[in-house]
Amino acid sequence: MFTVLYVDDEPDLLVTGRIFLEKSAEFRVITQTSAEEALQSTEIQDCDAIVSDFQMPEMDGIAFLKAVRRKHGDLPFILFTGRGREEIVIQAINNGADFYLQKGGDVKAQYAELAHKIRQAIARRQAESRLVESEKRLADIINFLPDATFAIDRDGQVIAWNRAIVEMTGVPADAMLGKGNHDYSIPIHGERRLSLIDMIAEPDEVLAQHYTHFSRNGGILTGESRVFPPDGRPRILMITARLLYDRQNRVAGAIESLRDISGIRSAEEALRASEEKYRLVVEHSQDAIYIHRDNRLLFVNRRAQEITGYPYDELMAIRLWDLLHPDDRNLLIKQANERMAGRNVPSGFIARLITKDGRERPCEFFVDIVVYLGAPAILGIARDITVRE
Repeated sequence: MFTVLYVDDEPDLLVTGRIFLEKSAEFRVITQTSAEEALQSTEIQDCDAIVSDFQMPEMDGIAFLKAVRRKHGDLPFILFTGRGREEIVIQAINNGADFYLQKGGDVKAQYAELAHKIRQAIARRQAESRLVESEKRLADIINFLPDATFAIDRDGQVIAWNRAIVEMTGVPADAMLGKGNHDYSIPIHGERRLSLIDMIAEPDEVLAQHYTHFSRNGGILTGESRVFPPDGRPRILMITARLLYDRQNRVAGAIESLRDISGIRSAEEALRASEEKYRLVVEHSQDAIYIHRDNRLLFVNRRAQEITGYPYDELMAIRLWDLLHPDDRNLLIKQANERMAGRNVPSGFIARLITKDGRERPCEFFVDIVVYLGAPAILGIARDITVRE
C-alpha cells in the first residue's frame, strides 16, 4: 500500500479524492488544507507521493513543489489543479513535477487517471532509486578491487576509475570521469595512444606490436606492456581487458584492469641470473654432482655423465646403488641413511663406481642432506681419484 499526501485548500475535494483513491485499497490518503502545514507535518516524511492543488493561499503549488524538492529530494509530486494555463504547466515541469493533471470532466475517470499517474510516478522513482543503488554497488565493487581498474562506455568516455588506479596514476576520479579521446592512456602509458581496452577486437598480429605474453580466454584479453608514465617510474604492467554488454547483449563499453608486476619480473630476472650462475658452476665442475632420494637420481651434472659413461637419460633411469661396486655399496648406503636420519657422520670416503663399459673407477664421495623440491634428499659429490690412486 502506498501513502499519498493530498494537499488542497478545499476540504470537499480532499474528501472526494480520498474516497476514490482509497477505494482500491492500493492507497492510503493523508490530507492537508495548507502547503505550509504539510511541510511542517511529520507525515510528509513517510509518504510515497504528493498530490497538490496549484492555487492555494499563502503558498501555491509551485512554491510547495520547490520546497519539497529542497527538503525531500525526488519525492514523486503531481500537480492536480483546475488552472490550465500553459505557463503553470511549464513552471511545474521545470521545477521537477512528475506529472501535471487538470481537474474537470468525469469525476470517476479523473481520479482513475490520477491514480494511474501516482502509480507511474512512484514506479519511476523506485526504478531510478534501484538504478542509483545498483550503480553505487557497482562503484563500490570496482573501488574494492585491488587491481587498478577503469571502464569506458561505447563512446570511449571513462565511466569508472577506481581507487587503485588513482593510487597508481595519481589522477583523481573526478578529473578522469567523463573524459574521452584516449585521455585515460596518458597517466598510464605516458602518451595518448590505444590501450588494450581499445584493441580487444584487433588481430593477434596487431597486439604483438604493443604487448608481450598476450592471450585470449573467451572474451578476456591479457597482455604485458612496459610503460613509461608521467611520474618517471617505468613499470611492467599485466593488463586485462574485456567488453561490457547490456541486457540486449549489445556492446556497452569495456573494462580494463592493470597490475604492476615490475617487482615480479625483476625477481624472476634475478632468479634466472642466479640459476644461470649456479648452473655454470655446477656444469663446469670437475666433480660429479648428483641429488638422490630413495635410491632414485633426481639430478646429475655433466661431469657425472662423463665419469660413469652413461648419457643423461640412461643415467637418470638407473638406481644409484647399481652404479657402485657391490663390495662398496653398503658403505655408501650407510652414509646416506645416517645423513637422512639427521646424524652427523664423517664425510669423505672412497668407493668404486662401475662405468657403463664395466670398468671400475675409484671416487671420493662427500654427502649431505638438503631440501630438494620440497622434501629431504641427499646431495652427493663424487671426485674421480683414478689418477691419484
